[in-house]
Parts: sequence; C-alpha cells; structure tokens
Amino acid sequence: MDASLNRTRLGALARAEPDWVGQPAFGLLSRDALVELVAHLGESVAERIFGRRLGHLIATLHLGGDMDAIETEWRRAYRAHWRTIQQVWLAGGLAERLGPGLSAGARSEVDRLGANRVSIELAPYPSSLPLIGAARNSESEGAHAVVLDFGHTAIKRGVATYQNTSLLRIELLEPRRAPPADHVIETVIEEIADTLTVAPEDVDPQVLVSLASYVSPSGEPEDSHSLYAPLRTLAPAALADAVRQRSGRPVERVRFEHDGTLAAAGVVSDVPAAVIMLGTALGVGFVSSGHRLRAIASDFNVRAAHDLVEDATGPFTHGEPP
Repeated sequence: MDASLNRTRLGALARAEPDWVGQPAFGLLSRDALVELVAHLGESVAERIFGRRLGHLIATLHLGGDMDAIETEWRRAYRAHWRTIQQVWLAGGLAERLGPGLSAGARSEVDRLGANRVSIELAPYPSSLPLIGAARNSESEGAHAVVLDFGHTAIKRGVATYQNTSLLRIELLEPRRAPPADHVIETVIEEIADTLTVAPEDVDPQVLVSLASYVSPSGEPEDSHSLYAPLRTLAPAALADAVRQRSGRPVERVRFEHDGTLAAAGVVSDVPAAVIMLGTALGVGFVSSGHRLRAIASDFNVRAAHDLVEDATGPFTHGEPP
C-alpha cells in the first residue's frame, strides 16, 4: 500500500535532527524501536526521544516534507490530505503506556519544526479506541454488541452496551495473545465465538472486527504481509457459519475493518482530524464527517473486570455524530 505510514520517511525540515532525516517511520516509532531506546538510554530519556520522533513525523506529514521516493497519484493525494489535518489523536498500546508525556513531546517537536497549526492530543482510552469505533458502527436495534481488535501482539475483546441508541459503555474481557501464523483462522473463529458466548442474548448478529491489516471495502482482509493474511482464504459465509456453530449464537455476518479506520471512528472532532496508532507498528485513520455513527453518551466509560478503567486524559469528547 503506497499510503503506508510505516514507510513514510522523515523530512529534511529546518532544525530537524539529522540522524532522523530520511529514516522510515517504522524504524523510529515501532514497539521494537522504543524497546531499543529504553535499553540504551533508560526509560525517561527514551520516552522523550520517542515523543520527539513522533513530532518529527507529524511535522513531515503536515508540511509535506515526506522523503519517500514513491510518487503515485494515490501517494500525492495522501500527502495533500495530511496537509489539511488540524488535529491528531494518539492511540494504541504504546500511546497508553507513555501517556501524556508522549503527546507533550510530540507537540514540542512539532512546534520547534514550524508545524504548529496542528494540535496533538492523547486519545481517551488509547488502547481501546478501535473497540470504541467498532461499537459506534453497530446498526443493531439490540442493546449489546461484541467488539474485537486483532493486533500483531494482542487480541482485545469487549461487550458494548447501548442506551437510547448511544454508546454507554464497553466491558473489556481478558485480552489474549495474538495467534501464531499457522493458527490464525482457528484463533479468529474461537475468539469471536467465545466472546459471543458471554454476551447478553440480544447481542448484535452482525459482528464488526478490528484487524491489523488493510481491508477491502467489502470487509475482507487484503494485506498479504499481515499476520492475518490467511483470512483471505476463508469466504465470509464460511467464517460466519464457523462462528455460529462454535458459539451457538445467531451470527449473520463477520466483517473486518482496518484498525486505524475504526480508531478514527472512536473520536469526535469538528475539524479535519487523524488518529495515529502506535503499537507493534504504526497505523493511521482519518476521522470522517460523512459517516453516520452512534453518539457517545456523556457518561460513557470503559470497564475491565467490573472496575472502571481510569482515563488519565480527562473526560471523553462526546456528542452527537456529524
């Protein structure tokens, strides 16, 4: 995919760190890159540098300084769209781990490099954002839906509850390890089915799943390099049937969506905005103003094991969808 954030090369911006210029974002901002920084410099210094690297990437995207040699029409449109972005939300497992210090470091570097027209904030419930986006996409008239997020490191699961059509809460279930490459299909079927079995009887029969993979408009994986590429060999009807048989629940369809796209559906913004996911690798999604989503209730929360998950970023941005 020529719009990959991971291979975007940091630009030669004025006052930029020379050692970072021309480096692909994946090499500087992946989970392994953070682990290496911590091992060599210690946690506090590593976190500061990681935040600055992220700021350099955002400044590159916002100012159009991407040094990637790929010049396709799609890539040019992608760059042009980034230059319109006014707000960036940070999400994913690394964003949750690093917390407000990550956004502060990124903002500092963005300002230093002259891209101060874009705001950068840590998303509420950073590691659960794809689940929130999936829950907001449910069109069921029932009060519940299951939501799952299959990443390269972990599988996150939850049960969403609605009140008067608004998303009221998500109850997180115990996360699981991502599957080995030779057990992807079996694991995906098992995890979806097992999540359905603990959900209330009125659970949505349409299951929307977040996937660390590019996904076709019809909801099928299409990234040959993703861990979840084997899912391309399984017809949607066969997948739904397998989940239905294992769970004993009336499953009509299982549809996949890119994790960055669903993360972007997990926030509300009245300006052009993007969500950057930081985890095993980088992901991105753009907040859509034309997609009808469920509203987020004013007292929305994410709970795990019946205890409220504290959100260090303050109250959730909520309101009616555009």
